[in-house]
Amino acid sequence: MTTHKPKFPGERMGIYKRLDDVPAEHRLERFAGHYRGRDIWNEWAVRATKRYTSDRYATHVERTERSWKDHLTARDRHHALARPSDVETWSSEILKRCQPLSAYQIYFTKLEPFFTWLLYHPGHPHCYHPVWMAADQQGPTATIWEAKLERSGD
Repeated sequence: MTTHKPKFPGERMGIYKRLDDVPAEHRLERFAGHYRGRDIWNEWAVRATKRYTSDRYATHVERTERSWKDHLTARDRHHALARPSDVETWSSEILKRCQPLSAYQIYFTKLEPFFTWLLYHPGHPHCYHPVWMAADQQGPTATIWEAKLERSGD
């Protein structure tokens, strides 16, 4: 049996399609104390890099980690507790440095699975996906999503 991933981010999301739809008690910023001092990216990356053994993949994971964490630190937010607007501003910065396809291949293929892992991991309170929310709107993240679809058909 083959499973089919919906092409568009809005089709991948549950009931929360925009941050405004998420009740206040489920918003990620409520969990800042729980995440303070924790390197959640590293918890994910250890598992992710086991699947892919190439040095190139590991380098891209580290590059994405630095870029993402620096961006969220500048916005005074933990890297696992992003808002869709954080993803949008980060995507905009990435697109200033590279083309959409490179942004997808180098950065997006690491950030999207990170938040997907958080969404489905029982040890995390995530009930929405800020990357998918950002990609479902017109803007820089949607531009990267379009490159994803052109490249992979995913």
